[in-house]
Amino acid sequence: MAYRLADAYEQALAFLYEALTASRGMRDDRHAADTLYHLGTVAWSNGRNDLAITHHQQAVDICEELRLTELVAVQAFHGRGEAYFANAQPAAAIRSFSRSLELARGIADMSDESENLMMIGWACIGQMGLGNYTRALSHFDAALDIARSADLQWHPGPTLIGRAHAQMALGRFGDAWAALNDALPRLETLRLARYQMTAHDALGCLLLDLNLDQRASEHFERGLALGHDAGIMYWRPRLQANVLIAQLRIGGPVDPAALQATLRQTQEHSEAWQTLRCLEALAESALAAGFPGTAARHSHTPPRHSVTMSKATGGRPAQAQLRRTLYRIWLAPASRPALAQIDAAFARRVHHQTNPRNSTKPLIASTTPPTARPTALTDICSGPGKRRTLVFHSNVIGNNASTINSTGTSHRSNARHAGTSAETLFSNRPAVRGRD
Repeated sequence: MAYRLADAYEQALAFLYEALTASRGMRDDRHAADTLYHLGTVAWSNGRNDLAITHHQQAVDICEELRLTELVAVQAFHGRGEAYFANAQPAAAIRSFSRSLELARGIADMSDESENLMMIGWACIGQMGLGNYTRALSHFDAALDIARSADLQWHPGPTLIGRAHAQMALGRFGDAWAALNDALPRLETLRLARYQMTAHDALGCLLLDLNLDQRASEHFERGLALGHDAGIMYWRPRLQANVLIAQLRIGGPVDPAALQATLRQTQEHSEAWQTLRCLEALAESALAAGFPGTAARHSHTPPRHSVTMSKATGGRPAQAQLRRTLYRIWLAPASRPALAQIDAAFARRVHHQTNPRNSTKPLIASTTPPTARPTALTDICSGPGKRRTLVFHSNVIGNNASTINSTGTSHRSNARHAGTSAETLFSNRPAVRGRD
């Protein structure tokens, strides 16, 4: 356990496999299930979600066979939820987290109760799940309340990061900025490198949304450096893709070949939700290099996760992300004839999978798009009543972005200063336009 929490994966695996062999030799299924959970968590943290899926499912099978309701079962269902989440199966992930949450409450386990609420929130974020931000925020707030009341040490960090992603998607940049400036110093104090990586990624995404690409790149690169120094694969494919996107936008050096290799790894190891970001980065790279046809192929590639998300959630978040990238590709006039044919074929395939009765309406409007670069999250959110909200941040928040760029406010600012800066910087945040 200590090795796993310290991200010392090789040492953790050696002890865990020895423990699994001993448990099976004594036919101690309960301890075998517990060990399988920890093996799955190590695999998940180290970018081997394919192994995590296997280990966590075996643990759940044992718990169900033995009808366990104690901590071992709480962890087994939670671990399976994490594996589903990493493989872009948010609805299945939420079912597992909800079962673990029920069991955790049954044994008054506030730590796992808070963690399950947090992960349901993550699975509701548009980039990674359902795109139901109201539900995401309610679960993050509930998780924070428990973590603070029980004085849980590490839980507030990743919860604040997840909540910041939801706030950014709703245009609440000031709230997100304050939350991230609160979370990162906590995680540095606790020396939790993997969550520091997640925080730097979120800060980079916020800055990228404001066209502060150089500062965004610095955060992405810092996150990658933390992963490299600690030998952690967790979150690195997404960070690598984000570095490439930021560098492209500032005219810096890029290495698409390295990201191609990362893309293959995410596909081979069932890290499906990270595949989309890699494809988007490769599409942007090909477009910048003057190959809109190649960019279109990356954008239209229907990896396993987009098909899965279409079945589980209606495909709205994944398709919205594809629309965003394709929107920019359409700005290249030479690409339109080829893209029209690709778009029609892709639309028929994806819309048929989502709803066979749907028309084959193209994913891209036929009208000429404006020349302004889309700069922020563009998600179609699905929630109760089939409400759909399209969040547009197509214009840079000029004065606010200039202020944050000139002040150089860092994550080391105290909470009061960070909150005040955020309120000043983002007071004129863009409005959310909704349509039922």
